[in-house]
Amino acid sequence: MAHLPSLPDAFWAAAGPVSRLFDVIEQEGAALRMVGGCIRNALLGRPITDVDFATTALPEEVMRRCRQEGLKVIPTGIAHGTVTVLLEGVSYEVTTLRRDVKPDGRRAQVAFGTDWTADALRRDFTINALYADRNGLLYDDVGGYDDLKSGSLRFIGIARDRIREDYLRILRLFRFAAQYPEFRLSPDDVEACGDEKVGLHHLSGERIRQEMGKLVAADRSASCLMMMHAAGILAELIPLPAHPRRVPSLLRLMERAEQEPDSLSGLAGLAGLAGLWCVVEGDVDPLAKRLRFSRKEANLLRAGLSVASSELQDGVPSWRRSLYRHGREAFLLGLMLRFARSDAPSATALALFDEALGFARAFDAPVFPVRGRDLIALGMARGPGLSVRLKALESLWVDSGFTLSQEDLLARVLSDPI
Repeated sequence: MAHLPSLPDAFWAAAGPVSRLFDVIEQEGAALRMVGGCIRNALLGRPITDVDFATTALPEEVMRRCRQEGLKVIPTGIAHGTVTVLLEGVSYEVTTLRRDVKPDGRRAQVAFGTDWTADALRRDFTINALYADRNGLLYDDVGGYDDLKSGSLRFIGIARDRIREDYLRILRLFRFAAQYPEFRLSPDDVEACGDEKVGLHHLSGERIRQEMGKLVAADRSASCLMMMHAAGILAELIPLPAHPRRVPSLLRLMERAEQEPDSLSGLAGLAGLAGLWCVVEGDVDPLAKRLRFSRKEANLLRAGLSVASSELQDGVPSWRRSLYRHGREAFLLGLMLRFARSDAPSATALALFDEALGFARAFDAPVFPVRGRDLIALGMARGPGLSVRLKALESLWVDSGFTLSQEDLLARVLSDPI
């Protein structure tokens, strides 16, 4: 094992007021250590987004001690030993050391303890099982520091055992590999993920969406998606053919359109997942069902695919119609999906993309000048026929490029009063 250093000084500037949490929890013989992603990223010189802790104190003791010091505590996952402490406006997860008693493929029954090695051995990857005390001294029972320095991303112990404990680890392995392109995967670990892929049915749509959204947006997404595709993992996740080769082109278009690709609940995240799995509107229902899209998200995706498949070919006239019928958000989604179907759009295609993008951003939808009351004033009866006639007139108006006036449209009704 390599000599273990202390955390770099830059860590403490990024980690916030963690010293107070050590003071609060490390009482009566209890120990507290930072663990996981904050240690990994600090050693890699990457941004630290959150700081998680592990402790020998039981969850009830953590909550009691924090409340005595006036800190707000939320029992976010107390059955699994986790509480969230709010300190100076920042959330910190504190989890009691534990070992798995009865894994079920997603959420294991656990027993709390005081054994740091046992806690490390139940984690997923070696580079996520590094701990540090209040002085920044590192603890490593699984070879995580060596792997961090050599660029090796691997499961702790036997890959199949770790996967069967929690099948989400299949997606996490490829997501980490995509987000940390400097790390290499073990062929044996990739093979184990493929062999165990049927266990992915344990996962909720929300968790699949979360992990896949991060993966699709990452630097090395294409090669990782191709590995997943070859191993049959993508086919196990969603009952649709996957198109991983589109992803790099889609990411470039997102950047060109200034859409943040890691916005999982926004347009860019939806575009990423749609680009991976969807070609036509009929693909929306199985994807929406598996990933638990809201009705609004499913309708947006359906409209975007309609735009991508048939409503961009005529330039400005079709752009105008599309924007009016579906709105700017669906148009932008469709625009990205349409142009991402080419692995490497030509300079001419990119110029057209930019032109359509600029047109969409400048477009102000006009107001249809005819109302139901206008037709009633001409003698039409209320009822379904009125609505049908209004839609027909609106289509004429849209097809005219919004040039037909109210007078023009009503004249059509008078000349054809059916």
